[in-house]
Amino acid sequence: MRFTKALVVAAVPLVLLASACSDSKSSSGGATTTEAAAKASTTAAPADPAVVPPMGSPPAGDTKDLNIAQIAAGTPATQEVTRLVLFAGLAGTLVSPGPFKVFAPTDEAFAKVDPDALRTVQQDIPQLTTVLTQHVVPGTYTTEELRKAVGTSLTTAAGTKLLVEVKGNDVYVGGAKIALPDIPASNGVVQVVDTVILQPNGS
Repeated sequence: MRFTKALVVAAVPLVLLASACSDSKSSSGGATTTEAAAKASTTAAPADPAVVPPMGSPPAGDTKDLNIAQIAAGTPATQEVTRLVLFAGLAGTLVSPGPFKVFAPTDEAFAKVDPDALRTVQQDIPQLTTVLTQHVVPGTYTTEELRKAVGTSLTTAAGTKLLVEVKGNDVYVGGAKIALPDIPASNGVVQVVDTVILQPNGS
């Protein structure tokens, strides 16, 4: 099975949830949306790891026709950030036209966060929304463009600022190293990072 097909199959629950979130907000309020997102996040199956390569090596297929939410949902290494996006009711944002640059932390990055701190953030939806949207920057920037912007700050969708740094051959944004760069999406670019950006460091 081709990588692209696997991502599309894995992403179907996320796309359906985005539609459901929109309907829930208009009819029942934010609490229902969050409950539905949390329930769906436990039932959406990840793509078969045999056909979806782990993060750290470029995807073996063309992802430019998939949106950011589909790419995250179809990649085993970014299941935690996908779950939290669903829980916060933000799926609709990541399937919208954008364009966005998303710095997507790996599951290993979330494993480095203190469990109690992560639990506290997850229980506070406004705070969780701020943390998640702090990983989203309007517009698109390639890694090479970020290298040229070293020392400057990017303004996130949360309104915070993340410092762009270069250390050796590695590019860092908000203190997080870009581990897998420049995954093209239909509505932007995904940069997989090794750290969850909890605090902005730009000015």
